[in-house]
Amino acid sequence: MNRRFQRKNAIFSIVFMSILAVAIVIVADRAKETLGAISGKPVDIGTSNAQEYQVKELYETEDGGHTVLVTAKGFNTDVDIEVLVTFDETADKILSVEVLTQAETDGLGSKITEEDFTTKFLDINAPVKIADLELASPVTGSIGISDGSSAQKVDTRYNPERWNQSDDSPEANAMRKLYAAGLTLSEDNLQGLKTPKADMTAQEIAIVNMEEAGLLDEYLEATGTVSTPETKAVEKLKEAGLLSESEGDSSNGDVGVAVEVTNIDTISGATVSSKAVGKAVNNAYFFLKESILQ
Repeated sequence: MNRRFQRKNAIFSIVFMSILAVAIVIVADRAKETLGAISGKPVDIGTSNAQEYQVKELYETEDGGHTVLVTAKGFNTDVDIEVLVTFDETADKILSVEVLTQAETDGLGSKITEEDFTTKFLDINAPVKIADLELASPVTGSIGISDGSSAQKVDTRYNPERWNQSDDSPEANAMRKLYAAGLTLSEDNLQGLKTPKADMTAQEIAIVNMEEAGLLDEYLEATGTVSTPETKAVEKLKEAGLLSESEGDSSNGDVGVAVEVTNIDTISGATVSSKAVGKAVNNAYFFLKESILQ
């Protein structure tokens, strides 16, 4: 009886392992087909610090772009999410995102593989912002911006993205952008943002106080002053190339380029999985900017 049971057990194990092996081969073959179809010429990254960015492979596309195979930890920490990200030749624009491997919760996190999610990355600029995902290089701590340069390294204690997150007003967003660009007094003094007034001169604070008291129009009319903290902020944003046409005064065409940090909505009920893909995309971007194209 025991021998018959052991024999059945052995047969079942062999059949199970055979099916598993076939499944692994199929998945591997599909991954290879995908890589072969869109990746292009392999690039040797053996001497780079690719592992620090969780980058596994790099390819150069026919048009001079870059395809990066990168991993990230999702909700299921036992199985890495593998993401294939293709950028243009400058590595600023994302051309495509494809999730090759994942073991996230079926019907929730698994939706990161679906086009409804991956097409959100199509033809947008890196880095991307998903929920409270930190926008910083895993190696240098720098924050990438649209022209391919990076803002100076910001101590994570003073990360402007974490400042007053509940305040999504244009003024608060402007202060975050100014700080990230190194254009505020608190940034110069290596201080974290506290309130907008913490980054104003005494004169500017006085003007704001007058505005809150309803006296600003009277002051401006009497002195002929046309420069307020708000207009100064707009000018600084323009000079830094951080102002989009939807912000500030867009009546003239001479408006700076917005910070190319694109917000991506998370998948409902799968924030961790969504952020993992965003992190993989950003790590691929920082790897190209800091290790390949520098």
